[in-house]
Amino acid sequence: MVSNDQIISTVSVARHESVRTMFDYPYDYPFIWCFATDPAYGKKGIGGRLLNKVEDTIYQEMLSPAVALSTATLHP
Repeated sequence: MVSNDQIISTVSVARHESVRTMFDYPYDYPFIWCFATDPAYGKKGIGGRLLNKVEDTIYQEMLSPAVALSTATLHP
């Protein structure tokens, strides 16, 4: 998501085949890999709107009945 030519929220999606090359992934669903929103834009619903749009795109274009998302508060 972009505002004033600046990325304020981003998400990446991987197909299940790609995820399986990195770790044991038991599902046949796309995987929301990375998701972030600039803290300056926090608490405005921007991240939620982006995730909703991405999920809708996955359901409609990838014809997947579900999507997986893993969360963590700290990354290496």
